[in-house]
Amino acid sequence: MSDSNQLLALCYELDAKGITPSVGLVRARTTGKVSLQSAIKAVQQFKDGIKPTAVKEDAAPPQAAPSSLENRVDELESQVRALLLRVETLEKRAD
Repeated sequence: MSDSNQLLALCYELDAKGITPSVGLVRARTTGKVSLQSAIKAVQQFKDGIKPTAVKEDAAPPQAAPSSLENRVDELESQVRALLLRVETLEKRAD
């Protein structure tokens, strides 16, 4: 996503929160430096109803397959067990 699309997406995020986007708000809410011209352009595009290119209203987030989720849970559970063992070992050394 380009900088202008990010600024435009920020305008829509502010609007979704009930905050009217302004040049000052857009510049204040960005993490890096934003030129005044870029912020003005993003607010104007927002007011014109232009949507950021990467944002799709109809697109649903992709759902992971149940088997891959189960595999991920198993992997995380084994990592937790390994970490608990390490904690127990360190606690025994500390005593």
